[in-house]
Amino acid sequence: MINPAVNQPMDTREIACSIAALKAIIFDTPAATQAKIEFIKEELLAGRYQINTTHIASKLLEYAPVSEETEIA
Repeated sequence: MINPAVNQPMDTREIACSIAALKAIIFDTPAATQAKIEFIKEELLAGRYQINTTHIASKLLEYAPVSEETEIA
């Protein structure tokens, strides 16, 4: 992929960072956030929204890793 601003090739990492930045801008605006909430609510009610428990668990472990001393209830 070519960066049109400087007519230079873009690497995959640069593209991923650009996409992540755009997603943050889009989903962090109040209107987009509300629209996203409404979409998820509608999908849940219709039974079409799939919750990825593996992804949720991996993100939880990423922020609060379990050690040998951690007590699991």
